[in-house]
Amino acid sequence: MKILSSIRSLLTRPESLFFLVILFVNAGNYGVNLLLGRFLGPASYAEAGAVATIILTLSFISISVQMCFARITAEMDGQEAEQDLKAVLRSFMRRIVSVSVFASILALFTVPTLTDLFKLQSSAILAIVFLSMPFYISMSAKRGIAQGLENFQDLARSFGLEFLIRVGVTLAILFLGSQLHLDLSGLAIAGGYSLAFVWLSGMTKLIGNTKVALPSKASKRFFLKVFAGLLIYEFCQVVLNHSDVLLVKHYFDSQEAGLYNALALIGRMVFYASWIVVMMYFPKIIKAKENRSQFLLLCAKVLAMVAAIGLGIIIGSQLFGEAIISLVFGAEYLGLVQYLVAYACATLLFALANALVYFFVSLNDYRPIFLALAFGIVQVVAMSYVADSILNIVYCQVYFMSALLLILTCYFIFFISKNYQRENCHSFAVSSK
Repeated sequence: MKILSSIRSLLTRPESLFFLVILFVNAGNYGVNLLLGRFLGPASYAEAGAVATIILTLSFISISVQMCFARITAEMDGQEAEQDLKAVLRSFMRRIVSVSVFASILALFTVPTLTDLFKLQSSAILAIVFLSMPFYISMSAKRGIAQGLENFQDLARSFGLEFLIRVGVTLAILFLGSQLHLDLSGLAIAGGYSLAFVWLSGMTKLIGNTKVALPSKASKRFFLKVFAGLLIYEFCQVVLNHSDVLLVKHYFDSQEAGLYNALALIGRMVFYASWIVVMMYFPKIIKAKENRSQFLLLCAKVLAMVAAIGLGIIIGSQLFGEAIISLVFGAEYLGLVQYLVAYACATLLFALANALVYFFVSLNDYRPIFLALAFGIVQVVAMSYVADSILNIVYCQVYFMSALLLILTCYFIFFISKNYQRENCHSFAVSSK
């Protein structure tokens, strides 16, 4: 009875609810994408995959907003009165949304060029995506506040509703296309994402209708520093994690691009599964940074969980890769088997490096961000030179991510040993140097 009671207590905790909802959302995303890959075929799937990748590429801005608000909220929580904290955050949110409206209008001028570059059927697809960005930014800011306050119940509700709306609209447009004998795969993805963002940004109320308070100059500088650092790093994540799909779409024909998109979908399971862990523990790590033993324990816990998730997926790919691909995609995708394990390894290496970078962000050290950005740019250049085969592109990522993880690990050990000093034999504090 005690065991059952403990399990019930664990499952009803907000953190557990959030973890299960995100797990369900990720599994649902993969299920929908696998169905699209199976029923659209490689050529049409390349169109849908390109649109989805462009949306994910743009999402680096929204993720930066979310993690920035989470960072600031976690830092200020307990130091400011509740109403003062909400008022300052509301002021920051209004400003960031105003900037996103202006950026969205400017982005509309790039639609014809991007449509031709990625060989999309219609410019309306990207126009829909760009027009929804201000709503996405607003939603991400509110999610960041909930994350910083460790309000996992509201976070779970937000992610779950977004998934249900997006999938419903996507499937409805695809059904309409099948009835009219039109290929609306790209439009379906764009429409589904955009409608979900628009609806959720208006209904998610995580900070209430508080007054707007002007933040201090120190708060503004801190906000801009954190946001700029995270924005650069999220852009770096896009370069490292999504540029290969766009390069393959550019250099290879639609058949091969569709196959590679399916490969990326399976391999990136490692990264998106590990991202749940990083997002849950990021506020805890920020609050624990003044205590060396607690900070290192949380870091080790996150790295162990990321490694366990990644190794499990890699072993499953090695043992059952052919059966999985045949079952979920069909026989025409079996050529992916030879790349699957190597791609999953590259993604695991990147997921571990990503966790290390966020550890540094929690310690206000942004130098690893620029290191990762340099690796990302060089990796894209290298992949462009070896783009004569998909195998070369996959192994290029393995080599670069191995080097990045090794350098970040060495720097993390050096940073911890230099900047933490012992106090009272038990607790540790960050040195002021």
